[in-house]
Amino acid sequence: MPRVDRRQGLWILAGGLVAATAVGARAVARAGSSSPIGGTLALVEKGAGRVAFYALPGGNRTGTVALGTQPHEIVADRSGRYAFIGHYGVESWKAPGAGGSELWVIDLAQRTLARTIDLAPFGRLHAVRVDDAGRLYVLSEKDSMLIRFDDPVQDNAP
Repeated sequence: MPRVDRRQGLWILAGGLVAATAVGARAVARAGSSSPIGGTLALVEKGAGRVAFYALPGGNRTGTVALGTQPHEIVADRSGRYAFIGHYGVESWKAPGAGGSELWVIDLAQRTLARTIDLAPFGRLHAVRVDDAGRLYVLSEKDSMLIRFDDPVQDNAP
């Protein structure tokens, strides 16, 4: 059997978290009206450096929250109240530089930036996922490090 290097192992782990996120998303969707965002789509607009909110099913933009250069991926917590967005900070994996090191916490009900968690020295934050227990995982692509928050709404450090 071929060896799996550290980076491949982290991607395999992150892939497993995708499955856990899909299960969680279905559970939030079944909750229906208990979700504070109801018929709203929260969408990361990477090039514009923001998260935008769109009313469903019409698709009209109802608001935005400015973030920073190249926000990357979004995931909601189990309750659907907060979303977490990693700061990738550069346009692509080929771009030079350390990239971003912030994790943005968005209050989905208020449609505001609730807070920012600085994860420096870790950079190029990617593969943001929440598991069935509500723990948040963020991959630092620059450092091949998987970062975990047990209570991502309250924790200030992994």
